[in-house]
Amino acid sequence: TEYWEIVGGVPVFRSCREIAETTPEIFLGSECIVFVGQPVTVATRGLAAISLKEPVDGVVLTGAEISADRSASVTLVATGIWGAVSEKTVQLTVAVGELNDHSDERLFDYELGSESVTFSLPQGISDIVRLFVGTSVYFDKNDGFTVSGGTVTIEKSLLESVSKTYGDYTVTFTDGTDYYTYACSFVTKVINSLADLESIRTTGDTLDGYFILGQSFTANNDAAMQNLIGTWSSDANKGFVGIFDGRGHSITGLKLTEKGLFRCMGKCVVRNLALVDVEVETDSELGYACAVFGNADCQSTTFENLFVSTNARSMFRNAFRNINVKNVVFVSTAQEGGYLSESGNNDNSGSYTIENTIVVGKGEFGYYGGTPTLINTAVYASV
Repeated sequence: TEYWEIVGGVPVFRSCREIAETTPEIFLGSECIVFVGQPVTVATRGLAAISLKEPVDGVVLTGAEISADRSASVTLVATGIWGAVSEKTVQLTVAVGELNDHSDERLFDYELGSESVTFSLPQGISDIVRLFVGTSVYFDKNDGFTVSGGTVTIEKSLLESVSKTYGDYTVTFTDGTDYYTYACSFVTKVINSLADLESIRTTGDTLDGYFILGQSFTANNDAAMQNLIGTWSSDANKGFVGIFDGRGHSITGLKLTEKGLFRCMGKCVVRNLALVDVEVETDSELGYACAVFGNADCQSTTFENLFVSTNARSMFRNAFRNINVKNVVFVSTAQEGGYLSESGNNDNSGSYTIENTIVVGKGEFGYYGGTPTLINTAVYASV
């Protein structure tokens, strides 16, 4: 029809011709360090297939992953789905030092937008001459990061060249001989106080982000803190849809309204957190304090490594579908007895798994429309 034309032998909508004619860009530095047996992903801007212009001994390209067992210069070709082509020559240098994997240890948290992040050199390492953050593209000392007196400072410009969105990454660096890999995170907000916690509130129906506790703190707020999500939604893609990670810290003496901390929760993770002596106000309709995390729908949510003690009857109210609870201790002093979840309204289209969990109260769940999977759980009738 008049709305279509052929570009590179492929039909394209006329109003999208500019997209079709865009040359794909290869995101790989002109010099790249690789480790034997560890492929490097070749990312592109625009949909494109990656190929080698010419075969190179010791270099293998599988899909968008390139690996090498020797140093070599390669020319990569990116071919867009409408035929646009770009090339880039990359010098692959195989690291010869030993790779020390500490990827289960977090080296730093970077709060997005901050001017820099600092961390101390790990024990036994005296200097860093080159580092990589979440990518195979490397940065040399004094070109985006400095080392002074055992402290490393990475500048905002380097970090934002890696990513401007939250997530967990790896950071690899070398002292000139060996290589070391650690974990790091780019987070939306580091929460150190009640004011910080309140600052992430939204009046809308969706809260997304990576929020962590930078330290334990006591709230002891006289007026109940309003729920962090202003508008209720039963959509799993709305409500709280991010990551809330306590990093092993605790919040003590937090007072919440009857709607709880978030109110409604979608595809999110709450982990590594202790909420101690949480006071939830009485729900005027129900006649009792309902739930800590929210008095509305909770679906496609993961709770992991939590300790919660409260006057509320439940940890969260509606286990709607696809809920995972693991490594949790929930203590309720409610006269009505405590549950992880109080009600279900579940349509049996999802799952509810409770694993390695202790409930001090009445049981794991009250009314529930489906059949939860219980793995190594225990219930104690009183405190």
